[in-house]
Amino acid sequence: MPLVWPYASGTVRGMGLEPLHAAVPKAAHNDPELGERLALVDALRLGDARLADVGRRELDALLSTRMEYAAFEQRLRPISEGS
Repeated sequence: MPLVWPYASGTVRGMGLEPLHAAVPKAAHNDPELGERLALVDALRLGDARLADVGRRELDALLSTRMEYAAFEQRLRPISEGS
């Protein structure tokens, strides 16, 4: 049975997991990509070592990719501004 955030409009049934904030289930429903990221954060807080390790690795990969993109964007900014 999967872990799920209780949400009246949700379509998946599973074991309820208290979200970090009451708005998380609706936000995740409206933005699935955000929901995936918040699920990774929950993987860290559940206490299961294997699950926390997977969550940590996935978040590290996601954040490093985002930071690389931000650094790349910073390098491109002067070029796009005509400097």
